Amino acid sequence: MKVSTFHLLLLIALFFPLTKVSGKEPPHVKLLGIWAYGENVTDSLKLNHKQNNLRFFCGTEENIPFDSLSYRFKLNGFDKDWTTPFREGWNFYTDLTPGEYEFVAQSRYIGEQWGPPISYRFTILTPWWRTWWAYGLYIIAASFTAIYIIYISRLKIRLHNQLTIERENQRFRTELIMHAGREFRTPLTIIRSTIEKLKGTSDEHLTRTDLQHLRNSSRMLMQMVEQLVEFREIGRGLPYCNKDDIIEMADIPINKDTTIIVATSNSHLADVIRRDLMQFMRAIVVTDGKSVLTSVEIYHPDAIILDTDISTETYNLLHELKRRADSSTIPVILISDFDNKRSLLRAIRSEADDYLQKPFNCEVLTALVMKKIKLRREAASGAKETQKTRPTPFFEKRTDKLFLEKLDKTIEANIANPDFDINSLADMLSISRGQLYNKIKSLRGLTPIEYLRDMRLTKAAALLRENRISVKETRSSIGMPDATNFNRRFKEKYGVCPTEYR
Repeated sequence: MKVSTFHLLLLIALFFPLTKVSGKEPPHVKLLGIWAYGENVTDSLKLNHKQNNLRFFCGTEENIPFDSLSYRFKLNGFDKDWTTPFREGWNFYTDLTPGEYEFVAQSRYIGEQWGPPISYRFTILTPWWRTWWAYGLYIIAASFTAIYIIYISRLKIRLHNQLTIERENQRFRTELIMHAGREFRTPLTIIRSTIEKLKGTSDEHLTRTDLQHLRNSSRMLMQMVEQLVEFREIGRGLPYCNKDDIIEMADIPINKDTTIIVATSNSHLADVIRRDLMQFMRAIVVTDGKSVLTSVEIYHPDAIILDTDISTETYNLLHELKRRADSSTIPVILISDFDNKRSLLRAIRSEADDYLQKPFNCEVLTALVMKKIKLRREAASGAKETQKTRPTPFFEKRTDKLFLEKLDKTIEANIANPDFDINSLADMLSISRGQLYNKIKSLRGLTPIEYLRDMRLTKAAALLRENRISVKETRSSIGMPDATNFNRRFKEKYGVCPTEYR
C-alpha cells in the first residue's frame, strides 16, 4: 500500500505533537492610580505620615480583558519577595512606616512570560515629633523638668528641715520648762525641810550638815535659773556630793529595831530624809532599782520610800516588790513631782501604799512612814499571814464591784480548763481584750494574765492545804497541766515548791 507524504505527516503529528509557540508579545503593565484613604495621590512623590495605607491600581497599555491576564507586585522597602500572581490589577498596603519605597508591578498572559516591569518611587515623611530637632526639644524639656523637680525637692526638704528644727526647738523649750519645774521641787524640799526645823522648840538648831544642804540646794537653784536664762540644755541628773562634802552623822541617834529603805537617785534629798528618819529608826539609802531588791533581801525593812526618779521602770519595780513573797506586805510610799494629772492618777492606781508630792516636809514623810509601820505591825499581830493576800479594792462605782464579782465567778467556773485564756474570758464577759486589760489593771493592779494565773495558784494552794489530792491532780484541777510551769509559778508566789507547801 502506497502511503502519501500527507498521511505520513499526519501520523507523526498525532504521535509527536509539536510544542506550542505563541506569537504574542507580553503585555505592558501601567500604573493607573494610587489612593490613600479615598484620596488620589498618584502624582505625589512625598506623602505625609497619615497617608500610610495605600492602594495601587494597575492595567495594561494593550487594553486586554482582565480575565486573560495575571499580575504580581512588590514594594521594595516593605516586601521581601513578589506577591503571588493573581488576576486583580490592584494591591493594598497598610501601616507603612516613614521612609522611602519603590512600587514594582508586572503583568502577563495566563501561563505566559512576564512582561516588562514598571516602578514608582515615593517617600512617606516622618512626623515632626519624630524628627531630630523634636528629640532635641524633648531632651531640653526633660532637662529643665528634672532641674525644676530637683529644685522643688530641695526646697521642700529645706522647708521640712526648718519646720523640724522649729518643732524641736519648741519641744525643747516646753521640756526645758517642765524639766526645770520638776527639778526645782527637790532642792525646795531640802530647803523647806531644813527651815522647818527652826519652827520647833528652842532646842532645835542647824548642824553643819543642815547648812551644807542649804548651801548645795541654793547653788542648784541658782544653776538652774542661770540655765533657764541662757537657754542651755540641762541634764536629768543633779550634782552630787564630792569627796569634800562628806556628811557628818555622828550626832544623830539610831534605832536599830526598825529599818526603812530610802530609794532615790538624789544624794542630797536622800540624806535629808535619812537624817530625819534616823531619829527614830535605821535608814538604808540605795540609788538604783537593783539595789532595792537586794537590800530587801538583806535587811527585811519595815517600809520603803521609793522615789520615781530612781528608774524609768519604777512602777515595774513596785510591782516586783508586791509580787515577791518576802516583800509583798512591806509598805511602799512613792515620792515624786507628779507634774501632771496622768502621773498622779498612775500613782493612785498603783500598788503603792501611799504617796507624797514634791516639795514635801520631811516631818510629814516620817509621820506617814511611822503610821504605815504601825498599821502593818497591828495587822501582823492580829492574824499570821500564810500567803500573799490581795487587798480589797475600794469601789467608787457599783458597776466596778459587779464587774469583779462576775469576773471571779467566770474564772472559777472555767478554772479547770487548760484552754481557758484571756481571749475566752473577754468573750464570756462580752468586752474587748483591751477593755478587759484596762479594767483588771485599774481595779486589781494586775494584768489579766497575771490575775488569772494568781487565781489559779491561790486555788492550788487551798487544795494543797486540804491535803486531799495529789500535786498532779491539783494541777489538773486549776488548768495548769504543765508541771514545770506550775512549779515555777507556784514557787514565785509562795517561795516554796508545791510538794513542800503541801
